[in-house]
Amino acid sequence: MEIKVPELLLKQEQRTKNIFNIVLGAIASISLLVGGIGIMNIMLASVMERIKEIGIRQAIVQPNVILFFSSLPKQP
Repeated sequence: MEIKVPELLLKQEQRTKNIFNIVLGAIASISLLVGGIGIMNIMLASVMERIKEIGIRQAIVQPNVILFFSSLPKQP
């Protein structure tokens, strides 16, 4: 009687898991990058819409703390 150990199958399964983990990591990284760029664009658009208002508030020497809190999103 002879016992066969499926070493090749185990090695192939381990390689497949490693490749799967790398692919999932790459997809997650790309998703985070795209999400970050989207958030950055929304914040830039918000600041560009309010740049005159912020400039007027700075011109009348409003404290920076008030400017910071006024730039936070308004609650609906």
